[in-house]
Amino acid sequence: MNRLKNISIIFLLSSFVFSFIISCDSTDPKPPEKPPGYQEDIPWPSLADSPWPIIHGDPQSTGRVAELGPQYGEIEFRIEFPSTEFSHKAFQSPIIGPDSTIYIIYNNFPDKIRCYLFAISHLGFIKWKVPINADSTKREVNVVTSSLLIDKNGIIHLFDWGGYYYGINISGEIVWKKNISKSVLGTFSISKNGLVIAATDQNSILCFDLYGNLEWEKKYTELDRNSSQAITFSPDGNSFYAKGNDLSLLAFNLGGELKWKYNYGGQGAMYTAPVVDNLGNIYIYPSFPQDSTKRGLFSLNSNGYIRFRVSALQGIAADYDHTIDTKGNIYVSEGYLNSVSYEGQLKWTSDEISGGSNLVSDLNNNVYLVSQTEERVKSIDENGILNWSIKIEGYTTQTPALGNNGRIYFGAIKNGTDTFYFYSIR
Repeated sequence: MNRLKNISIIFLLSSFVFSFIISCDSTDPKPPEKPPGYQEDIPWPSLADSPWPIIHGDPQSTGRVAELGPQYGEIEFRIEFPSTEFSHKAFQSPIIGPDSTIYIIYNNFPDKIRCYLFAISHLGFIKWKVPINADSTKREVNVVTSSLLIDKNGIIHLFDWGGYYYGINISGEIVWKKNISKSVLGTFSISKNGLVIAATDQNSILCFDLYGNLEWEKKYTELDRNSSQAITFSPDGNSFYAKGNDLSLLAFNLGGELKWKYNYGGQGAMYTAPVVDNLGNIYIYPSFPQDSTKRGLFSLNSNGYIRFRVSALQGIAADYDHTIDTKGNIYVSEGYLNSVSYEGQLKWTSDEISGGSNLVSDLNNNVYLVSQTEERVKSIDENGILNWSIKIEGYTTQTPALGNNGRIYFGAIKNGTDTFYFYSIR
């Protein structure tokens, strides 16, 4: 009898516990399911803990910041830079350090050195400048045409046209200056475990450790030697992508071995950086394929197979870098601003852009651009509606940086003059 009684008690207790679990499961709120294409920021331990430690904001070249961008459309400050001549390449794209200091290359200083790395406080004053002078007797080579990045140790990495690799700390001290005998082109990048990957003007890929030491070098004749070359990483950090010289995209492993190659349609030019989403899908727009029927926004999966091509975009020559928002929408610009869904459907086209602009976006899916012909900074929401527009003096050919303080930063060239400004817009 006692045994039956114990069994009954155990059964009742088990039923109660099971009912309680079921009740909790059915009544407790659950987080909403994320829609297809939803994008999150990928931790990258080799980079500084900063909203914009590398061009395009991250090694996937998403052009997106995990913060709200500028909300007011007002000039917070403007710094004029001295010059005696006009140059489209006076400024390179800025990056931001952990303390919100902005770092930017200025290639047009009116002295024999010409090129300096500037550190600018987010409050609007210059903290320091460091000369970048590979060969002070040849002013034409004293320029930096590579991007910048700041690593987890607070070292700013850059390459100059004369074939030197610099590491500069946040106090403005040169930690190393190494002769690599090659010019690095365009955008270089960094793996999760701290391998710095760069493409050169000699059809090679270089890999360095965080201290500027060469790990390996690989030669590939099919590499693009254009100054718009861009290294972009997969979200897991195990693959990187570079542009080929025959209108193609090349995929490599971390040892520099070629994994696959995708040709977009014969000969032509490709000026935009590949953009990679959270699932490893790649987006790129060939600028001038010889076969115009193959023009469009391409998306490839991580194995190099095509997902879709969108050819119905308006006003596109695609010289300007794209951005991808948190919903997976891709924005491309050139005369018009186009929004393409994660699945490859053209959502809308806006004429709020004129003359083209590299694009960046924020946490709320607002897109920011600097219109060349209008000389305006604009904010446009995810539906193509203008949030605000502000007139400035000048335009930029580089990618702006978005801070974690609701600011956008960029260097600008005043049309038809030798006047150059650095802007902060809030």
